[in-house]
Amino acid sequence: MQTLNDERLSQLEYLGKGSSLVTQIHALLPYSPLIESFSFMEVALVSQFLEIYRVQVGQQVIQEDDVGAFMVFVIEGQIEVFKRGTDEKPVLIAVVGPGGTVGEMSLIDGGRRSATCIASAVTLLGVLSDESLAHLLLQDSHAGAKILVCLLGMLARRLRETSSAIIALSQNGYHEPTPLLYDFLMSEL
Repeated sequence: MQTLNDERLSQLEYLGKGSSLVTQIHALLPYSPLIESFSFMEVALVSQFLEIYRVQVGQQVIQEDDVGAFMVFVIEGQIEVFKRGTDEKPVLIAVVGPGGTVGEMSLIDGGRRSATCIASAVTLLGVLSDESLAHLLLQDSHAGAKILVCLLGMLARRLRETSSAIIALSQNGYHEPTPLLYDFLMSEL
């Protein structure tokens, strides 16, 4: 039974809980900063809190500026991440494959999405909502805390990468951020 109440997710094919995909999710450890330090038992536990969806090519999973309270873990397939440019046209900023995640900031703060995410291949996703994360923390505080620490590490890495990109731009003679760059940087903070 699907428990998440999200308009975009309701348009995707719901496949059930992640507990049926534990082995497949565990096999993604080498590719996933989120679960790279997890044991098989920890992956099995966390998988119980994931809701699995199949996404067809071209289907949108997350829309920039929507309010969200979940993150997405790519199990199979590929998600393209787009940011609206100054001319309002989408600019591809990332491609996320198996083991990758999107939507982490909104999972943590429930804020607006900073980008749009669209499947560029048939994709299998594990969705972790803020409610599921809270239940995980109550059921197994060690595993829940481990997820939070990994999320914080991922967000810190992205902030460092963003800071490095700003320095690289300024060293190449670019000193004034465009409104798009400014908005993106503020959404990363």
